[in-house]
Amino acid sequence: MKQNDDSEDYTGLERLVKKAKAGDQQAKEKLIFAFQPLILTTIQKYVYDQKEYEDAYQDAVCVFLEALRDFELDARIYFQVFIRSRLTNYFKKRREGRFERSIKPEESLDRQIEGEGGAIALIELIIDEKTDVAEAYLRKEKNQRLVQVYEKLPPRQKAAFQYFYQQKGDLTELAKEEGVNPSMMTRACRSAFRKLREFL
Repeated sequence: MKQNDDSEDYTGLERLVKKAKAGDQQAKEKLIFAFQPLILTTIQKYVYDQKEYEDAYQDAVCVFLEALRDFELDARIYFQVFIRSRLTNYFKKRREGRFERSIKPEESLDRQIEGEGGAIALIELIIDEKTDVAEAYLRKEKNQRLVQVYEKLPPRQKAAFQYFYQQKGDLTELAKEEGVNPSMMTRACRSAFRKLREFL
């Protein structure tokens, strides 16, 4: 029975991978959540400075998405083995100082997983520099609720939050584009942050 269960689990994973590679943003989100334990364990193993966890997590998700893009569906290797290998190789090189910096801005989460809900991009906010990896893993359920709260934000609050915290943009510029007062955009951003902060 156990063997059948494992087979069914992998078949389900395979379907999810196919959907994600076809551009299904929700499938990508589900895969990232499903592989969070592996991502967090890898960070904990290779990153010693807790202040680097936030950058390391963003890098890990980018590496995961690049691996998903490169994975061949007819390859004679399990997806989870392929992902583990890519993550391990990346963080070994990162620890050895073979990268001058983390993932380049043009390879950021915003660009790679852009979608209507923006749920995946929000994941980079799950871990901040004051949160250790083990604690972040235990808070997985809370993080899922965080995504739900984010998706329900009013359009202006969501746009302001995304632009300021994820794209590191100037709210004054965004206000000009939207044709509203800068203070209104600032209030929208703060309101969004307060709502989301309750779940961090």
